[in-house]
Amino acid sequence: MNFEFSEDQTVLRDHSRRFLSEACTFDNLRKLIDSNDLYDKNLWQQMVELGWTALTIPEEFGGMGLGALELCVMAEEAGRVLAPVPFFSTVCVGAETLKHSKHPAAGDLLGRIATGEVILAADLRSDKITLAGDKASGSIAALAYAEVADYAILSTLSSGNPAVVLVDLNQAGVTRGKTDHQFDELIPLGTL
Repeated sequence: MNFEFSEDQTVLRDHSRRFLSEACTFDNLRKLIDSNDLYDKNLWQQMVELGWTALTIPEEFGGMGLGALELCVMAEEAGRVLAPVPFFSTVCVGAETLKHSKHPAAGDLLGRIATGEVILAADLRSDKITLAGDKASGSIAALAYAEVADYAILSTLSSGNPAVVLVDLNQAGVTRGKTDHQFDELIPLGTL
């Protein structure tokens, strides 16, 4: 069995490693922390332009239609340099969850993730959200990128069974704010 990357995967890894190493220097990360910005908007836009947010999104929704291994390559390289962007929550968790969803908005959201129009927060481990009919309620004390995300994908219980809900964070009745639980200067946590 061959566990080596294909030539295309190696090129993707090498290109992303080189780009991110130049974009995420220690000095750049320190400037971001000192600026109080919640993420590096310029880096995020560059990643969108390079197609990284569209990597595994199906072509029918404007994506590149690549596989999980290519996504792992990108996630590893983003993690290697501590890229201060919502890549994991938006692309690795959010888009991958939406690809398997029957939610009517899933296709539209996948297209908007691919073009960088949407940022997602995600928490698939919380038991703090309850679902009654089509209304989710509850709160989360520390959710990465909650303050900048457009939607959240959250785990919940529906009639006692595990479920996943998509919450529009800009709708009436949703409040979000800062949290006192900052564990990492590069990953902004907020409340929901």
